[in-house]
Amino acid sequence: MLKNTRKFLVEFFKPNSRVGSITPSSSFLANKMLRNIDFTQDSVIIEYGPGTGNFTKKIIEKMNANSKLYVFELNPDFIISLRKDISDPRVKIICDSASNLQKYLTEDGITEVDYIVSSLPLSLLPKQVRDSIVIEAHKNLKKGGIMTQFQYSQQCKGLFKDSFANVSTEFTPFNFPPAFIYVCVK
Repeated sequence: MLKNTRKFLVEFFKPNSRVGSITPSSSFLANKMLRNIDFTQDSVIIEYGPGTGNFTKKIIEKMNANSKLYVFELNPDFIISLRKDISDPRVKIICDSASNLQKYLTEDGITEVDYIVSSLPLSLLPKQVRDSIVIEAHKNLKKGGIMTQFQYSQQCKGLFKDSFANVSTEFTPFNFPPAFIYVCVK
């Protein structure tokens, strides 16, 4: 855990960093982020912004043998760590923007996804990029599919409400910093 915290701290202070926190997410936050996923079903799960893989590892532990997990991360140092730590054949680690989700699904013949779990610091991204990511997520989710996103502020609440008819918010104090969880149902 200390190694991951150090890695986050270093990445957070790099010029033009898109890392949204100085520490990895807590187990408490991870459990709340994943509680809407039915791991007993064969699912296609997407993870945006895994960082050092706290949520990723929990998803892999819980998902069944026929599920698939696509992990999108732009930070090259985090990608190296993820590829070193994760060798599960159900997992595809992608060094690309979440806005390019459709490209990777099409390559694998997947037409829709069941769940999207996002740790992206949307408020730090340019408006056009964050809009594109949320629109792309909505477009690729199946009817009844769920996007779960955490943020450290409520700045992007309207963005979710513009794309999803059903959005609920929950505050999670047991994380540093405390976080808001958005559950967006298509």
